[in-house]
Amino acid sequence: MRRRRCRLFATTQTRRQPRRRRDRLQRPDDDCDETTPDDDLDGDGFIAADDCDDTNTDVNPGAGESAYNGLDDDCDESTTDDDLDGDGFIAADDCDDTNTDVNPGAGETAYNGRDDDCDESTTDDDLDGDGFIAADDCDDRTARRAPTPKRPPQRPDETADHARRRPRRRRHGAQRGLRRRGRRDRPRR
Repeated sequence: MRRRRCRLFATTQTRRQPRRRRDRLQRPDDDCDETTPDDDLDGDGFIAADDCDDTNTDVNPGAGESAYNGLDDDCDESTTDDDLDGDGFIAADDCDDTNTDVNPGAGETAYNGRDDDCDESTTDDDLDGDGFIAADDCDDRTARRAPTPKRPPQRPDETADHARRRPRRRRHGAQRGLRRRGRRDRPRR
């Protein structure tokens, strides 16, 4: 039989409890209250008061920060979790996290072929507002001519896919016969 004294009252345990394996750095439960943050629930060597996630052994103040995992691995808010380019914007907000010039705080530079300010409503290289940037639009001065029209074309010259067609010249008489046979010396019979 084992007696254990906690706070102001005494408890007697009639049944012998199995021994718990404790880590070297785990502190004992001083006050017999499991809600007090002096336990190391995940067994990583850091008590709950110091560990920002005491249910995950990979997250503790001694761990290194891993980018793009969505966790604060080292329990330090000053280290940027998901910011590879170091511009101060994490990957969730930064549309190109490999380029420091592209982030939500940057201004939009026209005609550079990229979304600098990570705002899709800003028209980068689309002067006519038809949804196609200048590199893809055959005529960026008018919205009527676009690579894929919003309505079926009335005339073939309204889309960039069709070149303006000239009517074919008809050949009459002897010219037609000579060209068909490939001989210029004899007319067609």
